[in-house]
Formats: sequence, C-alpha cells, structure tokens
Amino acid sequence: MPSFESTIQNNQPLLTVQVSIPNSNLPNSSAGFVALLDTGAQLTSLSPKVPQTLGLMQIGTGTIVPASGQHINVPKFHVRIDIPIATNVQLKGGGQYQSAYLQGKDMDVFQLPFQPPNYDVLLGMDFISLFHITLFRGRFILSN
Repeated sequence: MPSFESTIQNNQPLLTVQVSIPNSNLPNSSAGFVALLDTGAQLTSLSPKVPQTLGLMQIGTGTIVPASGQHINVPKFHVRIDIPIATNVQLKGGGQYQSAYLQGKDMDVFQLPFQPPNYDVLLGMDFISLFHITLFRGRFILSN
C-alpha cells in the first residue's frame, strides 16, 4: 500500500501536495505547494497564492466560517489535489518514471481570506478522509 510519512514540526503536520487544473495539459497547470493537515477543518482551502500561480478560473463563491465565527464570502475553484510520494524513481533494468502519487481527487475548494505564513493549502476532512492517517510520536503517515 503506497504511503507518505513525515515528521510533525512545531506542532504542524506539513507536507507538499500537487495542485492541478483537472484535465488540463496547459503549461503551468500544475504545481507543488506546502499543505497543512487540519483535522479540525471540514473543507480544503487554498491561499490566494495558489489560484494566482496556476491561473485558476473562479467557478463561484461560497461562505466559510473560520474560528472567529464570522461568515466570509470567498471565491470557489475546482482543482485536483494529489500527494507526491516519489520522483525520478529508478526501476530495475535501468528504466525510470518521473512521479508517484497517493491518489487524491478532483474537488471544489475555497480561497482562504488571508495568506498563511508557512503553507498554501489547508487540507480539511473532505480530503483527509480519503486516507488512513496515523499520528504517532511526532510523525504522521498517510496511506491509501
């Protein structure tokens, strides 16, 4: 079973995710971003940097309710999010493939109303629930 494992630093489970425009072969339609696993968030959200970097087209608006309790209207986007677990993998016999991913999904996400200082994607339970997650002794493991 493919898995991703990393350490929890400063009480933040951070990892790199691949965010892409679904079904697009355009240049720059995919990029890696630092993400925070947030089991307290229901929905996955993007910092303003992600739509700007990928040139995402807004598909609507939605309302989010952050910890302050204030309802905020924000842009909504459709993206694909996957978790890279390997790159430039050498195969026996000299072959090579470029990437391996934990299978994510296409999903509608909202834009955060602020730019977080150390991540660009907040992974909520709508994404995290696709995986088996283990938190143990300062490490986290995600697997399909």
